[in-house]
Amino acid sequence: MGFDEEWAQLRTEAAARQNPAMRLNQLAAPDGGGGGSADFGSDESKKKIASGKLGGEVKTQTETAAKKADEETAAAITAFSGWDTAAG
Repeated sequence: MGFDEEWAQLRTEAAARQNPAMRLNQLAAPDGGGGGSADFGSDESKKKIASGKLGGEVKTQTETAAKKADEETAAAITAFSGWDTAAG
């Protein structure tokens, strides 16, 4: 048996082992399942809290992390000065 014939046989066997049908472990709940609230509205107070965290805490942490990366990059450039890799 040549490679092409063996390959075709293996592909056919693999396809036969696969089950393309979707199987659910349980039925959906009568109200649509998924849990949580069915209300897709938004809460202004929660949006303000999230916005405050993004503008304050998260922004500060991101700037601190970027500053540390810049410092370490500058240190690497200094350490490799005179080498071709310093520019990289």
